[in-house]
Amino acid sequence: MASTAGDLQKLLDVSAGRREADYYIKGGSLVNVLSGEIYPANIAIWRDKIAYVCGSEKMVGTSTTIIEV
Repeated sequence: MASTAGDLQKLLDVSAGRREADYYIKGGSLVNVLSGEIYPANIAIWRDKIAYVCGSEKMVGTSTTIIEV
């Protein structure tokens, strides 16, 4: 999907918690393939893009689908 400047701003808004994510994957793990370390991480997705990876839930809203793993 082609991204416009408006789409990129919306993606940034999701990552900053100013807009709801479409999906929120909760309780996942992030693997650092360079060091082999594994970190707990949640992932926010907007449309077909990863908007955020870490621990905040600011982008979770009433229409966000939460997937617990």
